[in-house]
Amino acid sequence: MLAPTGLDRLTGLFSRAAQTDRVHHAYLIEGERGAGKRTLANYAAALLLCDTHDACGHCPACNMLASGANPDFTRIGLADKSVITVDQVRALIKEVYVRPFSGNRRVFVIEDAHLLNPAAQNALLKVIEEPPAYAVFLLLSENAGALLPTIRSRSFLLRIPPRNAEDLRKIVPDADETALFFSRGNPGIAQNLASDEHFHALRNELFRAAEALFSDDAFDVYSVCDFFEAHKEERDTVFSLFALLMRDLLLTKEGLFSLCVNGDSTDKLTALSQKISRKACIKLIQTVLNAQKELGKYGNYTIAVQAMLLQCREDING
Repeated sequence: MLAPTGLDRLTGLFSRAAQTDRVHHAYLIEGERGAGKRTLANYAAALLLCDTHDACGHCPACNMLASGANPDFTRIGLADKSVITVDQVRALIKEVYVRPFSGNRRVFVIEDAHLLNPAAQNALLKVIEEPPAYAVFLLLSENAGALLPTIRSRSFLLRIPPRNAEDLRKIVPDADETALFFSRGNPGIAQNLASDEHFHALRNELFRAAEALFSDDAFDVYSVCDFFEAHKEERDTVFSLFALLMRDLLLTKEGLFSLCVNGDSTDKLTALSQKISRKACIKLIQTVLNAQKELGKYGNYTIAVQAMLLQCREDING
């Protein structure tokens, strides 16, 4: 099994633990949804259960794990409920006290551990406090703080960091630079945005709105207002895309095309950047960022947008 991209520190920790037989009895893996918690847990399980402890992918243990038939690997999660119940944990505990079938370890993964209800957490705590020597628990959570302090204190906490752009390109090769930027280093978000038709349609609409903003006809600014009004419910995304577009115009003026988030729209960026000066670009960026920061200042979204766009027109026309 291949190691997860961009998580060398964490995979190295599990690898060393497996090779030296110094494995902690419980690991709490924290990260936002889509960060790669399950991928890391699967790889850690492969390392711990592999006959050679290197996730070879060829030994009987690895083959059974890949096919979902390794009896020394157990996973529980929400199923069709909104919480993980005490009955699920009790069933898991029965499995915990069954000795390994082939190797010298058993691995138990609890997904969405932050959604264990109070009774389930208390039941789990008892087995984590005094587990069998062969048992290893991998608790996956979006919010470690939702777990009992006693569970956290008995677990080795591992936080999944955001991936850099290079790693994200390897994980999600179909994602463009805009999707990668908005993913905030999260592969799951990058994957969703890469195939999100609405997100890309919104960006295309934004470019048309920007062209109207830069138009020689001052009345075209009203169509830009209409665009912002139509997407009022997703204002954070719209404002962020708008700010990035203004940033890309400045980078285009400087010839730094490779740094543009909207790098697939070089022709449009070039056409717009030719209509304004470098100084105007800087003013535009500041105007949009100020509006994004102080959106509630006017107490009315529409008025705030109109004030921003009128200032943008002033910035463009000097």
